Amino acid sequence: SVNVGPMQLVNLKKVVHKRDHIEWFKVPKAIYFNKYCTKDALLDIERFPMAEERRVFVVTDKIMVELGMCDQLLAFLKKGNMKFYVWSEVQPDPNLATVREGIKAMQAFKPNVMVALGGGSPLDCSKMMRLMYEHPEYSINELVTRFIEIRHRNVDFPNLGTKVKFFVTIPTTSGTGSEMTPFAVITGDDGIKYPICSYRLTPDVAIIDSAYAESMPFSLAAMTSLDALTHAVESHVSVYAS
Repeated sequence: SVNVGPMQLVNLKKVVHKRDHIEWFKVPKAIYFNKYCTKDALLDIERFPMAEERRVFVVTDKIMVELGMCDQLLAFLKKGNMKFYVWSEVQPDPNLATVREGIKAMQAFKPNVMVALGGGSPLDCSKMMRLMYEHPEYSINELVTRFIEIRHRNVDFPNLGTKVKFFVTIPTTSGTGSEMTPFAVITGDDGIKYPICSYRLTPDVAIIDSAYAESMPFSLAAMTSLDALTHAVESHVSVYAS
C-alpha cells in the first residue's frame, strides 16, 4: 500500500479502449435483376468451370411445376444436354423430414449443380439440403444460430462446395429475400422453427426476374409485398444491423 498522494486525489480512470470489429456485406457473386433476365442469367451454369459433367438438381414445389414456372429452366437444361432431376416435394414451412427426403434424392442423383426455384420455402429448404447432403455428420442443434453475433457459435460452420459446386436461386415471390441472404429457417422435429445462419449458405447466383412475380394472384402479391416491406423496416431496428 501507499500513502494518499496526488495520483490518488486526481480523478483519473483507466478504461479499456473499445475497438469495433470488422464489418462486411456479403451477397451472391452474381445478381441478375430485370424482367425476363432468366434466360441470359442461366448461362452462368454453362460458364462455371467444371471438369465433370453437369448434373443439375432442381428444388421446387408441385405448384411451381403445375403452373409451368419451371419450363424455361428445364428447356435451358435440355438444350444444353445437361442431366437434371426435378425434386418438387417442398412443403410450406419445410421441416427436417422434408429435408431428409430431399437428401435421399440427392444421394441417388449425385448433383454438382443445384437450382432452387420458388418462394422462401424451396429456397430455404435447398440451403439445408445442400448443407446436410455435404455434411451429414452435423445436427441441426449444432448448426442453429443461438447468439446475436453471427460469427459466434459452439461448432464451426462447415465449408460448402465439396459436392454441390454451384448454387443458383430463383425467387418467384417477394418476401424473405432468401435468394440473397446467409439465412435459412427450418422447422425441427420438435415443431420449433430454427434459424440457420452462415455466410457459407449464401448462393452463388441470384436471379430476380419480375416476370415470375407478375403471375402471382393478387392476394399473394399483396401478402408477399407486405412481407418484403416488413423485412425492410426490420433492418432499421435489427440487432444484426451494422
